[in-house]
Amino acid sequence: YLRNQGRLERGSFIHEEIGYNFRITDLQAAIGLVQLSKIDDICRKKGEILARYHEQLDDVEQIRFIRVTEGSDYVPFRIAVFADRAMELMKHLEKEGVQIRSFFYPLHLQPAFKHLAVDRASDDMFKGAKEAYGNGLCLPSYPGLPHDDLDYVCSKVKEFYGGS
Repeated sequence: YLRNQGRLERGSFIHEEIGYNFRITDLQAAIGLVQLSKIDDICRKKGEILARYHEQLDDVEQIRFIRVTEGSDYVPFRIAVFADRAMELMKHLEKEGVQIRSFFYPLHLQPAFKHLAVDRASDDMFKGAKEAYGNGLCLPSYPGLPHDDLDYVCSKVKEFYGGS
């Protein structure tokens, strides 16, 4: 649990216990240093990807991009959007060969924190976390994402909502 972020299974976002991710090898550190030398290019490409998604999906009323504070220095680690019928859209995109990620499972619902005795059924203190998890998804956005692939993703999103 300690070395795998409080979970036994990789790829799961359910954490049974509190854990960490302190695993890094010398090789990973070396790769990280090389990646840092390319950080400006990576940030530029990620910004271009976000701009292209905006160009193609801003008119789709069922998709809402996360608003970024004007003047902030923002690098889109993921292209996170809120979507009507998000879970259905994710299934549609997966069926069409597009790998999608959901938002992270809410922290207050993680089994690792069950000892805090948050009343999960009636507590609305974390309403935003619940809504984001249920309505959010992350579109593909790695720096080398080809324009054709991004255009395909957008076409499949529009197809799902009945647009062209």
